[in-house]
Amino acid sequence: MIIHSIVPVDFLTEQPVLPVCTLKQFKGGMVEGIKTEQGFVINRIISTDPSIYLNPKYAPGQIFTE
Repeated sequence: MIIHSIVPVDFLTEQPVLPVCTLKQFKGGMVEGIKTEQGFVINRIISTDPSIYLNPKYAPGQIFTE
């Protein structure tokens, strides 16, 4: 396959290194996030309880503590 682009081929074929996401359970659901030096940073919430989504403690970007 021929690619006609003004972008260098290395840029098109290069795969970015993504951090490993992990899941942690808590009462009411699970959070997906990334472990950093500051702690476990929340990416998303997985829950069937709508009130969990309104709790700022579980907002994306927050540090998760059990």
